[in-house]
Amino acid sequence: MINTQLLSYVRQQLSLNIGRETITANLKGAGWTDADLNEAFTAVGLIGSNPTIIPISPMVSGVISHGVEAQVKTIHPKSKRMILFVSIFILFIVAGGGAYVYYSNTSVPLSNVSTKVIEDNQTEKSVTDTSVEDALRELDEARQKEKEYSIKARISNLRAWAELFWDENNGNGYSGFCLSKESKDAQKSIEDNGGTGFVCRTTLKSYAIGVKLSQYSENWCVDSVGANKSTATLPSGTVCPVK
Repeated sequence: MINTQLLSYVRQQLSLNIGRETITANLKGAGWTDADLNEAFTAVGLIGSNPTIIPISPMVSGVISHGVEAQVKTIHPKSKRMILFVSIFILFIVAGGGAYVYYSNTSVPLSNVSTKVIEDNQTEKSVTDTSVEDALRELDEARQKEKEYSIKARISNLRAWAELFWDENNGNGYSGFCLSKESKDAQKSIEDNGGTGFVCRTTLKSYAIGVKLSQYSENWCVDSVGANKSTATLPSGTVCPVK
């Protein structure tokens, strides 16, 4: 499913007349894949779109051509040359007079014009660079949130696996659950999404599992008494910390 914030970013950059190559380079530098980018560009219509050409029927084309040809033939060659000469002469006088009046009243030194153009270009570049940085930062934050949600869901699912393990453990309760395939798979998935410090502790009748969601984020803990919450520290026993 396409990331809505990625799509919004691509649309925003295109609205600023930033080329697709530049957008692609910025996003790849932030960790987005070719599949993500192709999906976003397809959604905004830069991939797979072809212009539609509406044909004109031969009958209509013939009528138009015939009408134009008939009109041309009705004008005598000498008349056409005279009309053309007079039109050009009048246009030349009007354009020359208008240019003289305009430049007489609105004359601006060339140096001022050049300086203004440079200043405008620098301002536009500064605004564009700031917009790109802000948009990339927002995308990074969104990706981090998605990873943290995935970690929370994965560690929460371990509660159900722990209960199934209890039922099938021949009276040994939760003992050994941390070494089970389900626990190991969950740990790998959590670490792949940026989780660190994975902790799993069990006894016969209780367990606690905790992880730090990311380097700069909170801890998350679940246990056999129903806790599924944020904590200040990782569990040191088989019950989640109070806070």
